[in-house]
Amino acid sequence: MEDGKIGQSFEHFVNSLIDNILADCETSALSREKRIAKIRIMDTRGIFQLKGSIEQVAERLGVNKVTVYSYLDEVRGKR
Repeated sequence: MEDGKIGQSFEHFVNSLIDNILADCETSALSREKRIAKIRIMDTRGIFQLKGSIEQVAERLGVNKVTVYSYLDEVRGKR
């Protein structure tokens, strides 16, 4: 498989994981606590081990990537 196709497949895989976790919720209406709960689920499933996932999650949640990092710190007990 070409590198481009691998990258596209990988991005599709990450998006599918995010879609499954965010299914049945209106992301713009999520409270801070519910966003953190979604981040916790994503972290448990290893999404943040994948390159580019922070940006994808930030975009989907309608926040910036610094906010996602802040939520991750909180989930991981660093705050």
